[in-house]
Amino acid sequence: MGSFSAWNCQRKIDTILYQGMVIISEIPSFLTANMILMFFIIKWRILPTAGGITPFIKIEFSWNFILDIIKHAILPSLTLTFLRLSDFYFVSRSAMLQQIQKKYVETAQAKSLGDIYILMRHCLPNAINPIMTRFLLSIQIMFNATLIVENVFKYPGIGKLIRDAVFYRDYLLLQGIFLVITIFILTISLLGENFYQTIEKRKEL
Repeated sequence: MGSFSAWNCQRKIDTILYQGMVIISEIPSFLTANMILMFFIIKWRILPTAGGITPFIKIEFSWNFILDIIKHAILPSLTLTFLRLSDFYFVSRSAMLQQIQKKYVETAQAKSLGDIYILMRHCLPNAINPIMTRFLLSIQIMFNATLIVENVFKYPGIGKLIRDAVFYRDYLLLQGIFLVITIFILTISLLGENFYQTIEKRKEL
């Protein structure tokens, strides 16, 4: 979306997307979660709005049980994705604007290459570093929003586990949770470093 907006910079579609993302970026996480919750309760009753599984469902390794877990996870996941949407838009738009102004884009256009081909084949690979950085940072800071989102949807995830550990003063559980989160963040950072090294080697080639 950010790449598309950058390619159509200073056009009407770019203005609409940019202003829309500015508005979305200012909506707090608890309000976003409640808006999505109310919309699916009142308007669309196609997805479960609370809990992690259907009460009294038979717990077994079957497609019905797996689909039930997925259905309960859709709304919390959708909310967390929506909360980070504006960040990805602004970063990808900024990165793509820098690439579009490069000489190789003019050369590609002079060869009569299609806009989508230039965007996906030439611009996006060169703009991937800041986008990937934002993605990795979003994974790390998403734990803050998880506490609120899981509370709204009554979803039994790590946010609810932290809240229960604080409520019952289970400090050993808290230490274990923070240890797992720390290891997870360090692993993500390590994968990010390996990704950057791979990208730089390809650019050198």
